[in-house]
Amino acid sequence: LFRSANLRAMLENTRQLTGNLNRVVVQNDEKIAQVIESLLAGEALQRPYWATWMELGILLASGLLLIGFLPILRARYAVGGFVALAAMIMAGGHLAFLAGRYLFDAASLILLLSPPFISLLGNTLVTADARRRRAERQLQQSREETARMNGELDAAKRIQTGLLPDTTQLFAGEERFALGSLLEPARAVGGDYYDCFMLDASRLCLAIGDVSGKGLPASLFMAISKTLTGTLTRRHRQPGEALQDIEIELNRDNRECLFVTAFVGILDVDTGQLEYACAGHDAPVIRRNGQFLRIDTSTVGGPPLCAADHFPFASASMQLQAGDLLCLFTDGVTEATNGREMFGLTRLLSALDAPESTELHAAARLLRDAVRTFEAGHPPSDDLTLLLLRWNGPSER
Repeated sequence: LFRSANLRAMLENTRQLTGNLNRVVVQNDEKIAQVIESLLAGEALQRPYWATWMELGILLASGLLLIGFLPILRARYAVGGFVALAAMIMAGGHLAFLAGRYLFDAASLILLLSPPFISLLGNTLVTADARRRRAERQLQQSREETARMNGELDAAKRIQTGLLPDTTQLFAGEERFALGSLLEPARAVGGDYYDCFMLDASRLCLAIGDVSGKGLPASLFMAISKTLTGTLTRRHRQPGEALQDIEIELNRDNRECLFVTAFVGILDVDTGQLEYACAGHDAPVIRRNGQFLRIDTSTVGGPPLCAADHFPFASASMQLQAGDLLCLFTDGVTEATNGREMFGLTRLLSALDAPESTELHAAARLLRDAVRTFEAGHPPSDDLTLLLLRWNGPSER
């Protein structure tokens, strides 16, 4: 019985093994048949001799493309470009298979291009970081330089403002006349100036000037011009003679060829006699009994200082009346613009038509406000300077 059971088990195993062998043979036969069928139909994968050279060419061209363009692209564009290149290579392999059952090893090409891509991308990131750090340093340096320049401009503005007389304090107790003044540069510093000082007990010198240009060069030339005006006017009886000497001194070292328009007047505060000279400057305005007139500079007016060498500036005179308001101004008032038209003399006269009791510093501010309102937010075209004088009449002494 034992031998019979073993024999039956051996027979069962033999049948199972035979079945498995038959199935394997059938499967192999089917595969062999498929291979034979594909060979007979000409549809088997093909690996022509030139495929290797084509892959090498594509590898070389792709590598050169990465080397040439990757360093100049931003990181996100570089990654996008590599993904697009890999997609094109894979698409090329698929098209080669569909077109002629050609075996194109796209995966190997992408794997070979990955190390140089990663290396170039790393260099790009390092370079970008270095540029960012350099830009931050340059920005910081620029901020420091700007802060230093602003500090120097503020100091220059304080110095320039300190050169101008403070008419609120200078003649605070004076009863024969009253003064008001205002200067607003178009930039941090400007080229306008005004001056007023007593030559002696009864003669008051008034001066106003406008240097060509703006900014620091004009402010430096303005400081020299104002200093020379104050010094040389004290040496001459006539303002025309003073202008001649001022021009000679300014022309000594005027390499930038700057010029100055100027008006200088000497008022006898006891009698109201005004002697004046003009070098290309706007003629001052006088308000008299509610009417306006301009000082006649046609006979004594000359070119701006430094515009013509050794010009013989002359002097003229006129008589002020008690209560006359004299307004000296620069073209920053009349040539102020709103983008369509200029402020002009008519608006200047209208702004000056304030009550006679108005304090002159307040009158100057009202005129400034009228100009700024007219500009309607447009940046100032030039420095704005005003010097107002009211002569109260003959001295009773």
